[in-house]
Amino acid sequence: MRAFELGYKVHAAKDLTGSIATFYNLYDDLRSFEPGTPGSLANGLKALSDGTEAAAGYQVSGPWRLGAG
Repeated sequence: MRAFELGYKVHAAKDLTGSIATFYNLYDDLRSFEPGTPGSLANGLKALSDGTEAAAGYQVSGPWRLGAG
């Protein structure tokens, strides 16, 4: 797997934080069934995944914290 990620985190106010990140992952040599001999396994597949994620947090008081993602 080759993974690429870029993100930013901010402490917007005393009790408020936020972050955003984007990612792109490349997968090689994934397990596959190959034609020919029944039940023969190989590492012939490739895949990718990508996306964006965001999160925010707010420190309400003492041990209480709210979070969303």
